[in-house]
Amino acid sequence: MFVLFRFSSAATRKICEDVLKERLVDVVWDEDECKDLSLNISDEIREKVKAQDYSRYKIIVQCTIGENKQQGVLITSRCLWEPNTDNYAAASFKNDQVWANVMVFCCYTY
Repeated sequence: MFVLFRFSSAATRKICEDVLKERLVDVVWDEDECKDLSLNISDEIREKVKAQDYSRYKIIVQCTIGENKQQGVLITSRCLWEPNTDNYAAASFKNDQVWANVMVFCCYTY
């Protein structure tokens, strides 16, 4: 009998929150530094989520970092997927200099 190991949104959200806090707590806005930082954060989160043994899942991580000027930011996404197997997690971070948003999508591969 086939048993599906389901993706845990709560555990993934915790991973995202921990990485964001660790990597961004003292960051000052610099466009080039934050570009590289967003790529590094995405890679780190993807590796930590993959370590949770989601062997049949495709893991997609999107990290956005912007300068905090007390503006409002709304980030949305739309996906076409199987609701019984696919899911996502999201986390945000903000300090006086920067804001960040991470979305992790896990899509089951048959």
